[in-house]
Amino acid sequence: GLKEGDPRVKELASDLRARLIALGPAFIKVGQVLANRPDIVREDYMEELTKLQDKVPSFPSDEAYAIIEESLATNISDVFSSLSAEPVAAASLGQVYKGTLRSTGAEVAVKVQRPGVEATIKRDIYLLRLLSKAFNDVAVERMGVDAVTLLDEFAENLLEELDYRQEARN
Repeated sequence: GLKEGDPRVKELASDLRARLIALGPAFIKVGQVLANRPDIVREDYMEELTKLQDKVPSFPSDEAYAIIEESLATNISDVFSSLSAEPVAAASLGQVYKGTLRSTGAEVAVKVQRPGVEATIKRDIYLLRLLSKAFNDVAVERMGVDAVTLLDEFAENLLEELDYRQEARN
């Protein structure tokens, strides 16, 4: 393998991050989890993977606005006196806009899921589960980790993250 500090490592780690972004939300989440696992991932890769916490590209605001209006079943201007034109933050599952409620004047964060993210996540979890089954014996032998159980816990947490209404109630 390549030694820490080898200039090719930074390039490979950056390439891994870009590929995880291209693969979509579930894989970005995998990268985020791995970024916090020094027992599994080298420090130079962890450094690059931590960028997945806050450097995920946003999706177009016109799509987000359409999702907001569909969810509210009314025009944005009926609910908000202002809503930021661009997201203030973007993440693997969605992005956040800053808004002001027309009814109270309160400033709020408006979270919008990426279009089609739930179906994509469910498909990717299925694919990751197939992979975890295929490599489970190796994972148990080399790392002492049951990959299927680990993935099931990851999937459960990820699916809970998709429930923005539950998050709002909390």
